[in-house]
Amino acid sequence: RAVLWKDLVADPRSLLVYACGAANGFAVVENFLYVCGTDACATGEIATGVLRAFLSVPAHTAWGMLSGAGLAERKFMGKSNSVFTILPAPILLHGTYNFAIFSIQLLPNRAPSYAPVLLTLVSVIVTAISIALVWYKTRPFEHVPLVEVRALQRAGL
Repeated sequence: RAVLWKDLVADPRSLLVYACGAANGFAVVENFLYVCGTDACATGEIATGVLRAFLSVPAHTAWGMLSGAGLAERKFMGKSNSVFTILPAPILLHGTYNFAIFSIQLLPNRAPSYAPVLLTLVSVIVTAISIALVWYKTRPFEHVPLVEVRALQRAGL
């Protein structure tokens, strides 16, 4: 709440940048802990890290931007969004993504050989849906004027 109502947030795009930065920071820490916190780091299994870099980072960016878009709608578009209307979509998408990824590890040996591919495909689809939702939710911000903060600072405002 403190960042949302400060003058540091000049327009919706800057709020999206803050949300994107927070989400990417979380993604980096989570990926590091996930890859190096398991046997993957000791065994030299780089595939897990590479897969997470291409799926997890864009997905976390999208989920953070969805949250940021909800906050931007509230601040700049006058919508009465609350945490109960902003967070369900990112939480549901993140939960579905995690379910698919963690289910791969829990598959029994007798599972069909295509099961890991299908679960990976689910995570790819969830990531694509998340990115599409970000595009849809941020389109109205194109009509909000861009604030040139540097020009305002030079003018002494």
